[in-house]
Amino acid sequence: MAKKVLILDDEKGLRLILRTLIQRTGECEIFESDSLHEALSMCKSTRFDIIFLDHNVSDGIGWHIAEEIKKNPESYGSPKVIGMSGSVPYDTERKLFDYFFVKPFSVAELMPKLDSYMADKE
Repeated sequence: MAKKVLILDDEKGLRLILRTLIQRTGECEIFESDSLHEALSMCKSTRFDIIFLDHNVSDGIGWHIAEEIKKNPESYGSPKVIGMSGSVPYDTERKLFDYFFVKPFSVAELMPKLDSYMADKE
């Protein structure tokens, strides 16, 4: 079955890069948003397998979605949550994510983790 992936980032170019990398890994359905509120609405209506969350988006802090998911797994399932930011988060913030990378990121750094998550049968 195709993995459902959400990308929340207000940089269209980065969303395109991530979409391209994700599509290389296998069968998937990719959803994109540049808005915290739109992404949260998507999470309420769709059970995602993987979610990429940027820290700062135009209408808020994208990481709030990770907090919401951790608090309410019965509503959102248990997606792999990947945090993205231009700076390294505090340890308390890192605990919200299954994986975290600092932008700009290296494809060589991201791909092994992404391949693993896409192959995961959960």
